[in-house]
Amino acid sequence: MNLFTVDACFDAPNGSMVAKGKAAIQTLFEKTFKIRGPAYHWTHDITIEIDPADPDRGTGLVLSHAETTPNGVVSIAAMRYQDDYRRESDGQWRFAKRVISFLYYVPAGDYSQGLNHPDRVVPAAYTHLRAHETLM
Repeated sequence: MNLFTVDACFDAPNGSMVAKGKAAIQTLFEKTFKIRGPAYHWTHDITIEIDPADPDRGTGLVLSHAETTPNGVVSIAAMRYQDDYRRESDGQWRFAKRVISFLYYVPAGDYSQGLNHPDRVVPAAYTHLRAHETLM
């Protein structure tokens, strides 16, 4: 959990993964990873900009995709991360905020029809959380 600032925020616009503070983010990840199963993540494009007014702050955009097995269901996802970074007093850069958005997250068998479907994010990986639950 050394990747996050103490006051970091992890968020998802669809409400599937929301946590405020390093301890809550750790709890969120622990719950998610308990049902995640084997997974492979690929990062495709990364853009990072340092704030010209504050060289200890930056923002980033990361595009990626993943193959996961939430609750034993082989699934495929495309994600976009919007990040806020902060360099702390120890000189290390950490996430101050990370927002994950899904273009799609569907069982692999539904991929060929799911990409064009408006409900192409199937929250199988997040069945342990209610959609509106926030960890604090």
